[in-house]
Amino acid sequence: MKRENNFEKIEVNGKNREYLFRAPHVDKKYPLLILLHGGLENSVDIEKSTGMSLLARKEGFAVVYPNAINGRWNDGREVLKEKYDDVLFISRLIDNILNSYNIDSKRVYACGLSNGGMMVHRLSAELSHKLTAIASVAGNMPKSVGDNFSIEREISALIIHGTEDPIVPYNGGEVKSNLQGLVLSARETAMKYVNANRCSKIPKIEWLNKESMDKCKVKLEKFSKGKRGTEVFFYTVENGGHCWHGTSKPYPSSIVGNYCRDINVSELILNFFKTH
Repeated sequence: MKRENNFEKIEVNGKNREYLFRAPHVDKKYPLLILLHGGLENSVDIEKSTGMSLLARKEGFAVVYPNAINGRWNDGREVLKEKYDDVLFISRLIDNILNSYNIDSKRVYACGLSNGGMMVHRLSAELSHKLTAIASVAGNMPKSVGDNFSIEREISALIIHGTEDPIVPYNGGEVKSNLQGLVLSARETAMKYVNANRCSKIPKIEWLNKESMDKCKVKLEKFSKGKRGTEVFFYTVENGGHCWHGTSKPYPSSIVGNYCRDINVSELILNFFKTH
């Protein structure tokens, strides 16, 4: 099996699609984490800002960072001009990596930020048979996806969203960026997974506030007892902005809002995927 760390390409509908692959230094089958960048970003941006590669290597995960065409994922919102088949791209990407590397096919995970997080919800709806669990950060479910949301196979989910997100509103509505389009609220997004997985509607609640100077605190609602042991973790970052909290700050707070130091999103996601 190959053990490289570089850019690779596959052809999808006549176009070369590129992704950055990082493999762990292990000799056994390892899980795969797919991390989708935000709108107008790329694979290098999201790798750097999240610090995911270093953490994943320590935990024995491979990470793949796909690139969207023109920096935008076709997440299902009708206003998007890009109509490239990104579901097919991710599906073939998974197949290609499974055939080329020593991946555990039962442990394939997807996560994303903003536009990438929205794309993850579309993948849940259309590729749940290939995914084990998902995580979405500051990326509520597009209304067009949520209107008829269903999953072929139960899939655990982790949702993180800030109440003061200036771009993707916590309470849903129109996205405040040049991508625009309508999204569900963060809670509606989480409940789509709670209902699809048949989890208990009564969550266990925890509060996280280890850094009192960051002007925010985090509420975690754990919905458990889903079919096949699935769970939904819903993190509300009170006074939090449009951020991958707890890591580097690639954009100023004047644009994306408040960064929260009570959590490290990369660590939360890896820990969630390790147990699902």
